Amino acid sequence: MKRLYVLYDANCGLCSRIRRWVEGQPAFVELEFISAGSSRARRWFPTLTRMDPPEELLVVSDEGAVYREDSSWIIVLWALEGYREWSMRLSRPWLLPYARQAFGLLTENRHRLSDWLGLVSDGDLVEALRNHSTPGCVIRRPT
Repeated sequence: MKRLYVLYDANCGLCSRIRRWVEGQPAFVELEFISAGSSRARRWFPTLTRMDPPEELLVVSDEGAVYREDSSWIIVLWALEGYREWSMRLSRPWLLPYARQAFGLLTENRHRLSDWLGLVSDGDLVEALRNHSTPGCVIRRPT
């Protein structure tokens, strides 16, 4: 496996912030982030991108394996140089139920957490840049 395609909710501030953090980490496997609601995602993965907004993080390997729910979070950690050991720990039978619960809570409450933390989504950034092409303008999360 050389590449993982990560289908994420680009309209979620938390998801967008996590994407930017992951992209800044050294990785064993190339990670390509694709907005789950984009035309590209629908074209490349038509059977996986029916939900808008997406209900979960989805990861597809270049070999065709599909990772959903807690497995998607764990495979992203597995791809990162500094977090592979954590991915292996979290996937152990005695810890996996807790990891599943934690990742489920993050997924289900991602929009509330984004609002609470004031996180700007990729979708909001794109929209703000389209509407405000003035140099030096400050982009704030819409209320």
